[in-house]
Amino acid sequence: MAQGGVTPDVSALFDGGAKLDHVSFTPALEQGKIDNVRFEDADGLRRFYESNHYDPIWVSTRGRKTRRSEAVFESLSRAWTHGLNPYNYHLREIAALLDAEDEDDLYALELLTSDAVVRYVRDLSAMRVDDRRLVSSTIRDMQRYPISEDVLTFLKDDNSPGRALSSFEPQGHLYSILQAELIELVNGKVEPYEEHLPIKFSGLLRPGDSHAAIPVIRQRLGVTENEGSKTYDDYLGQAVMTYQRANGLGDDGVIGPQTLELLNITRQDKIDRVVANLERLRWVAQKKPERYILVNIPSATLWGIERGHTALEMPVIMGTRGRATRSFVTEIQGIRFNPNWTIPPTIKKEDFLPNLVEDPYYATNRGVEMVVGYGDDQITIDPGSVDWANITWDEFKQIRMVQDPGATNPLGQMRVLMPNPYNIYLHDTNKPEYFEKENRFLSSGCVRVSRPMELAHFIMQGRDDWSDQKLLSILGSGRLTEVKTPAPLPVYIVYQTVWLGDDSRVVYGPDVYGWDRKLSGYMKNNDLFFTPERNAELDKIVLNSVHQGLAGATVTP
Repeated sequence: MAQGGVTPDVSALFDGGAKLDHVSFTPALEQGKIDNVRFEDADGLRRFYESNHYDPIWVSTRGRKTRRSEAVFESLSRAWTHGLNPYNYHLREIAALLDAEDEDDLYALELLTSDAVVRYVRDLSAMRVDDRRLVSSTIRDMQRYPISEDVLTFLKDDNSPGRALSSFEPQGHLYSILQAELIELVNGKVEPYEEHLPIKFSGLLRPGDSHAAIPVIRQRLGVTENEGSKTYDDYLGQAVMTYQRANGLGDDGVIGPQTLELLNITRQDKIDRVVANLERLRWVAQKKPERYILVNIPSATLWGIERGHTALEMPVIMGTRGRATRSFVTEIQGIRFNPNWTIPPTIKKEDFLPNLVEDPYYATNRGVEMVVGYGDDQITIDPGSVDWANITWDEFKQIRMVQDPGATNPLGQMRVLMPNPYNIYLHDTNKPEYFEKENRFLSSGCVRVSRPMELAHFIMQGRDDWSDQKLLSILGSGRLTEVKTPAPLPVYIVYQTVWLGDDSRVVYGPDVYGWDRKLSGYMKNNDLFFTPERNAELDKIVLNSVHQGLAGATVTP
C-alpha cells in the first residue's frame, strides 16, 4: 500500500466505466494476500472478479471510495452486536483507506473490503469454532458456508449493501432478543453488589438459618428490610422465591447450588453468556418446520411446537454432569411401547460391573437377563458362572444385559425411537418422584419425560388409526409394540443457557455442564469476540466508529 508521496492521476483508469487494470489487479488475487493480510477465500475472490470483468464494487470509476464501502464499514463496525470481533474483518485497514486516492491503496480498499465481507458473512452463517470438544454435538443441520462468489454477486447487485449484509444474519426471534440484550449490557453499568461477589457458603440456606453471607444476598436481591441481618427471614424468603421463579427454578426458597450460581452472575458473566448463546444459535438453521420438539438442556424442559405456538410443555430430567446429555438434531421415527431395556455400555461398566463383582446375581435380582449371541444363536447365561472380577473387556462387551418390560424398567412404558450417535432418547421413567426435585440433572444422558402419554399423542398426531383407546390397549397388553410416526418429526436438543421466560423477559439459567464457560474462554483466547469497552487502547478512528455503532445499534425484536 502507498504511504504518501505524489498522488497519481487515476482518472483515466476509472473514467467512463473503465475496468481495474488486469495486470495490476491479479497479482494480489493470485498470491491470495495484500501485504501480510491473507484472503479467507482467495480462489473465490479470483473467480468473482474474473466473472465480473474486474469491475470494482466498492471503489468508484473516478477512483474514490463510495457510499457502498462506507456502508459496509459501518456494518462491520457493529459486528460486536452479534458477539463477533469487528477487527477480524480488516476494520483498521479499511478505516485507513477510506479516504485514499493512491492507486495501490484503492486496489487494497477494494480487495480488503471484499475479503472482509466474505469473512463476516461466513462467521454470521456457520460454525467458526473448530475445537469439537467445545461443540459437544453432531448437528445434522449445521449451517454451511455460503459460496464467496454468490455473496459478492448478491452484494454487488443490491443498492444497499448494509441492508444486504443484514439478510445473512440469523432471523430467529431469540437471536434478535439476545442481540438487544448484549447491546443493553454493554451500555449498562456494573451494579454495586458486584464488588461483594462471589457469595460463598456450603450446603443449603433455608428460611430461619443464619450465615455471614446473608447480608450480601439481601443486597444482591434488593431487600432493604432488616438490612445487615444475618438471619434468613421472611422478607428475604419472598425475594428468593420471586428470583427463583423469574429464573426458571423451583420456588422453594432454599438457596442451593443452582440458585447460588445465578446470584453470582456478574454483568461481564452475562455478556459472556449471551455471546456464547448467540454463537450456538448460528450453528443450526433458524428456520424450523411447522411441527417439532425442542428440548433445552439447562432449563430441563421439553416443548412441542406447532405452527410457531407451544402445544406441549413439560419438565424433563437430563443427564448428570458426569454423563451429560449431548446436543444434537435428529428425527423421531416412532415409539416403542412396553419397551425392554438393553443396558448401555457406560452403565454396564460403571454401575453394574462393580456390583456384579460383589454379588453375581445383582442384575438378575433386578429382572435383568444376561445373554450372548443373537437370533437362533442367542443363549442366556448364568451370572454365577462368570468370574466378574477378572473378566476381560472383550468378554464383557459380548454380554448383553436386557431388562424386560415392567414396573421396575427404567424406561417406563415408552421409549421414543430417534436415531443418533449417542444412544440418547426420550423415554418414560419408573421414578416420577424425581420431577419434584429442583435439580433435575439425574439421568445417565437420556431425557426422561414427565408426561409421556401427552408426548405420545403429540408425536402420533396425524396418524388416522391413533386414539386414546389404542394407546391404552397397547399399554394394557404388556407386550413390546412399536408404532411408526405418520411422518418423521424433528427433535432439537439444545444447550441454551439464556432463554425467554413466560413474560418474554430474558432468563439466565445455569451453565450446568460448564459449556458456556469453555466456549467463552475459547473465543476470548482466539479473539473471536469483542465489546467496545474492553479495548480502549485501540486506535481512535476505529474505536470511535465502534462507539458510533454502539449509539446507533438498535434491534427490533
